[in-house]
Amino acid sequence: MRGLGGDEVTELALACRTGWLDLSRRDWWPEGLAWSRATPGLMPPLVEAGTPVGHITRSDIHPRLRGAVLTVVGHDHQAAAVGVGATSEGDEVDSCGTAEAIVRTIPAYLKDQQVRDLADAGITTDWSIQRGCWSLLAGTEGGLAMQRVLNAIGVDRDGLTALDASALEAPQGRVHLEGIGTEAVHLRNIGDGVTPGEVWRAVVEATTDEVMELHNSMTNIVGKHQEIIVTGGWAHSAALMAAKRRRLGALRLSPVLEAGARGAAIYAGRAAGVLDSNGVFPDHMAPA
Repeated sequence: MRGLGGDEVTELALACRTGWLDLSRRDWWPEGLAWSRATPGLMPPLVEAGTPVGHITRSDIHPRLRGAVLTVVGHDHQAAAVGVGATSEGDEVDSCGTAEAIVRTIPAYLKDQQVRDLADAGITTDWSIQRGCWSLLAGTEGGLAMQRVLNAIGVDRDGLTALDASALEAPQGRVHLEGIGTEAVHLRNIGDGVTPGEVWRAVVEATTDEVMELHNSMTNIVGKHQEIIVTGGWAHSAALMAAKRRRLGALRLSPVLEAGARGAAIYAGRAAGVLDSNGVFPDHMAPA
């Protein structure tokens, strides 16, 4: 953005990812910077997502972009949450990609011990791109594990519908999957009579168990969620969605194909004055 002509700034949600921001003070953390042999003077000014920070001034840019307003929207998963409409406190997004992410919007300011407990559970606490809120983020590599198993059993995305149907009819509990998040996924108890559908069910159940553990940790520490919205490529798996509904209850499947891009465009529209400060694109503009 600076290269296009914008001011040198750091958006709050991205600043949190450095480990150098004091959450409660919403400012740079001098002790953390000092430990890293850095100083607050190294860090650019902090801004909220969607703040206009200049205009495109480069001469080699496409003519239609010259003079366009520049802004930083912030963390990609948080932009995706806005893109799917998860904008109320307590809303949770399950983004099912190669790395599956759980993102929950909460009121700003937890107790220090709650932040520590979340960190111990593998959950980060950041300022949200949504004004006055914090964001919880946790992730697994369940999507990567599922793709590895599809590759191993010779099923491509075109064959996923039939495999899902087989998995929904398959028994549970005989085959086990281990090694999500490691270099190799291990399948146990592949004995006589085991079908590809049974293997696939074991995979989706194991990946859902990991998500459920993170979801429960969030709930135990900060309270119940309001709504869960699922997005991402793996949301097309009927077997995976069935496993999620058994564990998590009611879910809403987002029709938005590129949630992060839509969320970023909403904030860009606000920065440029096309939308008001709380404006969003009409629902009919979200591709189904």
